[in-house]
Amino acid sequence: MPKPVGIFDYMTLVNEQRMHNINGGTPLYTEEDFEAYRNGTKIAANWQDAIIRKSAPFTQHDISATGGTDRSSYFISLGYTSQDAFFKSDDVDYKRYNIRSNVSSKITDDLTFDLNLNAIMDRKNQPYISPWYVFRSLWYQPPIQNIYANNNPEYFNNVPSNLNGVAHASSDVNGYMIQTNKWFQSSASLTYQLPLEGLSLKGLYSYDFNDNNNKVYMKSYNLYNYDASTDTYNPVPQQTPSTIRRDYAEFPATLLQASLNYNRSFANKHNLTALLLYERGVRSGDNFFAQRELALPVDQLLAGISTNQQGGTNAGNLYKTINASWVGRLAYDFKGKYLAEFSFREDGSSKFAPEQQWGFFPAGFLAWRISEESFFKNSNALSFINSLKFRGSYGEMGDENASNYQFVSGYTYPVSGNATSLPGGSVFDGVFVNGAQGKGLANPLLSWYKSKMFNVGMDLQAWRGLLGLTVEYFDRERTGLLATRALTLPEEVGVGLPQENLNGDRARGFEFEITHDNHIGSFNYNVRGVFGYTRTMNTTQVSARAGNSYLNWNNSNYTQDRWNNIYWGYGSPGQFQSYNDIANNPFFVPRNTVVGDYIYEDWNGDGQISTQDNHPIAMAGLPLVTYGFTLGGSYKGIDLNMTWSGAGKVYVSYFEQLNTPLWAGGGALEQFMDRWHPADPTADPYDPNTAWVPGNYAYTGTIPYTNTLANASNAAYLRLKTVELGYTLSKKFFKGNGLKGLRLYANGYNPITFTKLKYLDPEHPSSQFGYLYPIDVKLTFGLNIQF
Repeated sequence: MPKPVGIFDYMTLVNEQRMHNINGGTPLYTEEDFEAYRNGTKIAANWQDAIIRKSAPFTQHDISATGGTDRSSYFISLGYTSQDAFFKSDDVDYKRYNIRSNVSSKITDDLTFDLNLNAIMDRKNQPYISPWYVFRSLWYQPPIQNIYANNNPEYFNNVPSNLNGVAHASSDVNGYMIQTNKWFQSSASLTYQLPLEGLSLKGLYSYDFNDNNNKVYMKSYNLYNYDASTDTYNPVPQQTPSTIRRDYAEFPATLLQASLNYNRSFANKHNLTALLLYERGVRSGDNFFAQRELALPVDQLLAGISTNQQGGTNAGNLYKTINASWVGRLAYDFKGKYLAEFSFREDGSSKFAPEQQWGFFPAGFLAWRISEESFFKNSNALSFINSLKFRGSYGEMGDENASNYQFVSGYTYPVSGNATSLPGGSVFDGVFVNGAQGKGLANPLLSWYKSKMFNVGMDLQAWRGLLGLTVEYFDRERTGLLATRALTLPEEVGVGLPQENLNGDRARGFEFEITHDNHIGSFNYNVRGVFGYTRTMNTTQVSARAGNSYLNWNNSNYTQDRWNNIYWGYGSPGQFQSYNDIANNPFFVPRNTVVGDYIYEDWNGDGQISTQDNHPIAMAGLPLVTYGFTLGGSYKGIDLNMTWSGAGKVYVSYFEQLNTPLWAGGGALEQFMDRWHPADPTADPYDPNTAWVPGNYAYTGTIPYTNTLANASNAAYLRLKTVELGYTLSKKFFKGNGLKGLRLYANGYNPITFTKLKYLDPEHPSSQFGYLYPIDVKLTFGLNIQF
């Protein structure tokens, strides 16, 4: 996690920034200022130690039971998880409770009843000011700014930009957010074995329910300016007036299925399975919210006033949709040697107009297990291969991910307005009346967009498990992706445009997996590795073209037939190593250039650095390469397992405080101490005779252009996701005491990461300018007992 600099480094960077002036600079802080902090005359603030603790507790408990008779069985489990945060305020925490129950019973020899229930409740507490913003405040404040006015803990200091991270991290100061979610999932089914061998009839009903219940309390508080002349603390109000808000949303869903299944073998050679299924599902959502400004310091709606009160419904979570499907599958194999399968889905959705509601999506699969052929089995040269199968498949799938009921015209009421455009209504006889606004054009032709997936692969097992290999190539093409014509029609159209099935994209790639299972005496071990490479591109992109082919190519909105996730910018071959490099540079450089500043690439070779040097310099967004491997071993009750994951061919950029020391007049992070700077801090940085100390970053005051390789970092990584060491006691210890098993274990989560990317989590590098809650490194010690 990035750490702010201390007081001496901060004053050094500020002085460097002041000296970085071609017209002559003077340091802000003198040697007397440094000495005042050394001898304790002045005391610097340590914002990080005031807000962050080094560890936080994490607890997880699970208990389960299984049992039954020859005609019935059951499984039940209970779970509890609790996790606190790194904030010393202890105001961020998460709790989760879950219960699961599965019951299966044979009512008769031919009739089986199954009931599955699952319930989860979780709750997250945090201050009203989000944790990511607390980190922003923490990094921003320099150590020269005290946490408390006049160092009096009764009064929070009114620091620059009001970003007092200690106040921001406390729910007692700025209020809180409580997010409570509940999930209930259930299904009940009856399966009847019909008189015809292999034929069964199954009926299933499922009811799911999810609700979100949130409470948000924005509490007003004061920061203070201390007036030493009068020994008074002058308040600066924040977040006024105090406001309370309640949100509630519920999402019930039902599903009804009826299916006919057939599964039978003939003459121990021919294996046939078939399925015909009909299902109908109903999903709905409802919600409301209420908000009031508080007249009393009580965090309840009833303590609020009617002035400026708000209430309403989020239209995006108010819906009811119905889906129906016919599903069929027919699969055949001959001695497990030749395999063929055909399936289809006929899906319907109420989101679309009646003429567009249904879509037909077929799929097929063929496989040849060549290792079962007699010529293969009789070949001594191929005897080391235990199993070899070639397979291929093609399928189509539909997606209804569209706004609801766009084939229906209507109005938005009440219409919103603003001070610079049309108001949200009109005044009649001194009374304001809300207005209504047309929703725009309807689209009765909107329908499913399709994914066409082609896959070929090979599965190999050799030397009785010593080598396993799976290789796959896939190609997914989607058509009819949703978009509007807003980028192709002129503004004179003057009407809201609906979504249409306009765009398309393609994803191509390959994956392979290698496995190895073996034992050496009593030591058993296994190794598995997987590697994947995927590229995506837009095959169709409805967008206006630029004025010429160069502008269309140069990072424009027109991205048809272009690979996605391309990072456009300027190359940067390095930094100026001396004043001779600057003086002899063939391209123009600004007058204020100093040693250590970034060099930019003349990509097109025209003798100057300009916008025409903009070109693809790296990959961003989703990584092109993903990989991982698992290792496991056991020896006489001791077991060790680990999972590694990684990605490559992806870059990220830094912004705000991860890009600029002393950003917006604030503090700086420790990484910026690794910079080019004069060996003598009082030396003139523009004097050609000044001796320089090299570093990773440029001299304070120079920042790299955002879209350049000077500001981009390779986000490839390899991370040990989990490692677990366990010991299972021998069964001889449990004779006569009612125990069936006992295992002790220690588990590490995210303990090690190898990456060139600094100060960001390579798995989640770009959210909120890098102001992310730091990655958890969890150490868990547990006990598993079986009765």
